[in-house]
Amino acid sequence: MAKFEINISATGQATINSIDNSLKSLDNTAVKTQKTLNDTSRTTDMLSSSMKMLGSAIAVVGLAELAKTAIKTADTMNLLEGRVSLVTKSVSEQVAVQKQLFDISQRTRQGLEATTGLYTNLATSMQQMGKSQSDVLKTTETINKAIIISGSSTSSAAAAITQLGQAFASGTLRGDELNSILENSKGLAMAIADGMGVPIGKLRTLGAEGKITSEILAKALEKSADDVNAKFAKMPETVSQALTKVQNSAMAMIGRLDDEFKGSTALVGVVNGFETALVGAETTVKELGGVLSEFGVGVVEVFGNINKSISETFNYLVGLTGEASSKATENFTFFDYFTLG
Repeated sequence: MAKFEINISATGQATINSIDNSLKSLDNTAVKTQKTLNDTSRTTDMLSSSMKMLGSAIAVVGLAELAKTAIKTADTMNLLEGRVSLVTKSVSEQVAVQKQLFDISQRTRQGLEATTGLYTNLATSMQQMGKSQSDVLKTTETINKAIIISGSSTSSAAAAITQLGQAFASGTLRGDELNSILENSKGLAMAIADGMGVPIGKLRTLGAEGKITSEILAKALEKSADDVNAKFAKMPETVSQALTKVQNSAMAMIGRLDDEFKGSTALVGVVNGFETALVGAETTVKELGGVLSEFGVGVVEVFGNINKSISETFNYLVGLTGEASSKATENFTFFDYFTLG
C-alpha cells in the first residue's frame, strides 16, 4: 500500500513538472509573440512615416507641375490677347472679341488657341476686303464646325485650322495647305467646294492655278454656312471634344486670374531683375579679372625688380670677395717671404 502511494506521488510530481514546463513554454511563446508584435508595430510606424514622406514628395512635385502648367498657360493667354489686340481697334473691342472667341470655341468644341489663331489670320485678310468683325467671327465659326463634320481627330482638326488660317494670311489656298485640308478635313473641303459651286475633286486643280484666293474662300464659306450649321447640329459630342472644352475653360480662368493679379507680369519682372543681376555680376567679374590681371603684372614686375636687385647685390658681393681674397693672398705671400727670409 505504501509503495502504491509513492508511485501516485511520483506520477503527480511528473504531471506537475509537465504543467510547469508547459507554462514556461507558453510564457516564452508569449514573450516571442510580444516581441513580434513590437517589431510589427515599429515596421508599421516606419511604413506609415515613409508613406507620409512619399505623399509629401508627390504633393510637392504635383504643385510644382501645376505651377509650371499655370505659368505656361498664362503666357499662352497673354500671347493670344496680344494677337487679338493687333486686329482690333480698342481695348473694349479686344475684350469683346476675346469673349466671342471663347464662346465660339466652346460651341464648336475646338481649342481656344487654334480658334484665336484662325481668327487673327482671317481678320487681317478679311478686313482688307471690307468685312466687319462680325463677318470674321461668323467665318471662324463656320470653319470650326466644318472641321467637326469631317470627324477629324483633335490634332488633325488643329492642323486644318492652322493651314486654312495660313492660306487666308498668304492670300491663296494651294499646295501643302490645300493638300492638308483635302486629306484631314473633308467636311471643310466640301464646304469650300459647295460654296464655290464646283466638285470637290476640282479644288486641287483650281489651287494649282492659284484661283482659290482669300476673297473667294470667304465668299464660299459664307454661302455654305447654313448647310454647315445643319450638319454640325447632327454631330455627337465626343469625349475628346468635351475635354477640349474643359481645357478652354481652364485657360480662360487662368487668363482672368492673371489679368486680375498680374502674376505673370510680376514674374517677368523678377526674371528680368535676375537677368540684370547676372549681367551686372558678369561685368563685375570681368572688372575683377582686369584688376587681378593688373595686380598680377605688378607683382611680377616687383618680384622681377627684387630679383634683379638681389642678383646685382650678389654679384657686387662676389666682386668684393674676389678682391679681398686676392689681397689676402698677396699679404700672405709677403708675410711668408719675410718670415722665411
